[in-house]
Order: sequence, then structure tokens, then C-alpha cells
Amino acid sequence: MSSETVKGGDEDVESPSLAHSTTSTQRQIAERELTPENAQQPKRAKREQLRILDVRDYAEFEKQHIQGSYCIPVAEIGNRTYELPTKHDQLHVVARDEAQAKQAVELLTATHYGWKVGKTTVWDTADSSTFELTHGDGLENVLWAPCPHLSDMIDRIESQLPEPQRTAVDLGCGCGRDTVFLARRGWKVVGLDNRACLINRVNALAENNKVGAQVSGRTVDLVKAWPYAKTDTGKDTETEESQQFGLVICVRFLIRTLFPKIADLVAPGGFLLYQHFVDGCTKPSGKQHLLDHSELAAVFSPTFDVVHDTETTLLDGRPVCNFLARKK
Repeated sequence: MSSETVKGGDEDVESPSLAHSTTSTQRQIAERELTPENAQQPKRAKREQLRILDVRDYAEFEKQHIQGSYCIPVAEIGNRTYELPTKHDQLHVVARDEAQAKQAVELLTATHYGWKVGKTTVWDTADSSTFELTHGDGLENVLWAPCPHLSDMIDRIESQLPEPQRTAVDLGCGCGRDTVFLARRGWKVVGLDNRACLINRVNALAENNKVGAQVSGRTVDLVKAWPYAKTDTGKDTETEESQQFGLVICVRFLIRTLFPKIADLVAPGGFLLYQHFVDGCTKPSGKQHLLDHSELAAVFSPTFDVVHDTETTLLDGRPVCNFLARKK
């Protein structure tokens, strides 16, 4: 889909906002939060944190690890870079020995990856008295994060949607961070993207986070083969499903011809959450890839109540619209 902006590489990863344990080993380097008073300002706060990545094997990690750390074995890093934090954050690498630490650091800092490693700890020679240690799978300490707009709005959405209505579809889901974020909170989520390689990542991320049963990642070209029928006309083809969702997510996904179908996917009382680049952005560029200012409110307000409609900038300076509306 040439007009689709997909949530793919690290340039589209936002500053982590998932809750995670904070200890003395997670040294915060700099932080400035947006407050309600300055939330309307166009620039988003820049943060840099030291995030703990343990590259030992799972058995070693689960037996004992530093509180707040997350495990991706060094042999799996290359296939799981979408589980790493934004490159604005530094990594604290924990390895079994010097050789493993060197291998991990060289891989992470390679030109085609480019993460910053601020600290390394060799487990075999470390003074354990200097760390707060724990055991288990560490899944509460994931390094990746959902779209900040989704993270900011999810409590408001859930406060108005009872659990039976917590179903969602993520259009142009990319690697599935938003999809799995919702699943970790108990939602049933469908992630749709036109690239099979990304759907493979969605399903792998769901399995790694033990929510595979709650996530359905599917490869589909939403322009050529929209998978859902209009609720007022029934099924148009045998392959279409007649279904609506409590939440429809469109993050960096813009195909204007689909706006009516997107609106129809939202159940009455459900929510549409949108984040996309706005006019003035240079990457992507061109009207077909950028929203006009206040465009979403104008398009959806006839059948939705606008809950939130602001413009901010990403950490890399690109302007985006953050939109949330509830279907009447």
C-alpha cells in the first residue's frame, strides 16, 4: 500500500512509557515530563534512560537477575530489535562473561543498529551486593513501548469500556507493540498489516509476552482486500467478517479512502485512536502522506464525539496529530 505509513523500524519507536520497576541500577540520566499545563505545546519531552538488557540465556536469567532488567539472549538480538527501547535511551548490558558482553555490545552499537551502551556488567565477576536481585521471567520490565498517545489515553478508554467490550483492531500494526500492549492489559486484539514479515513479529512478540491467545496477527492488504463488511449491509463476500470493536487504532497509517470503513469498525460507544504526521512534516512528505490540521475532527465528528485532539512532536522533531474520539 503505497499510501500507508507503517509502524516499522526504530525511527518509529517512541520513548518507553510502559510501567516498569525502577531501582538504583536503572539510573535516570535526564527527564522532563509534559504536564497538563504544557501538554498543548508542540514539542514532546525528551528523555534518556539507562535500560537494563540481560543477554544471558533464559535459564540463567530466570534463576537470578537484576531487578528491572529484561532478557533477550545475545543470539536472538538480531531478530528482536523491535523489542529494544528507543535509541534516545542508553542500554545497560548484563552478560555472563567478558566475551558475551563484547559480542552484545559490538552487535548493538553496529552502524546498522546504532544503540548506545552506557554500562556493562559481567555477571560472573560482578559484586552482587551492589544490585537488587530477583528471579522470574521479568516480563514486567519490557524495554519496548507502545505509542505514547495510546499509553496516555488507555486509562481513560478503559474507564468507559467494560471488560467484555475490550476488543481492538490495530490497522497497519507494524511490529505489534501497540497490539501486544493492549493484550498485556487483557484485551483481545487483531493486528493487521500488509507485510507478512511484520505479522510474524507481531505473533512472536505476543508469544514472548505470553499473550499469544489474545492476539491475532493477520497479513492483509487493507486497500485491496478490506476484511470487514459494513454493519448496515451485511457481508459483501464470503471472506468478509461483520464485526465491530471497542477500540480501533490507526498509528502512522493514513489511507483516506478507508475513513468510512474505519468509522464503521468502531462499535457504538467505542473509541477511535489516531496518531499520524501532520502538514509541515518533512519525512514523510506530500499531502497524501500527511494530515491537514484538524482534518480528523472534521471527518469523524458527524458520528463521533471528539475527546482529544492535539498536535505534538516526536522525539525526532516530526509533528503529529494525537486524536481520540468516541462513537455516538
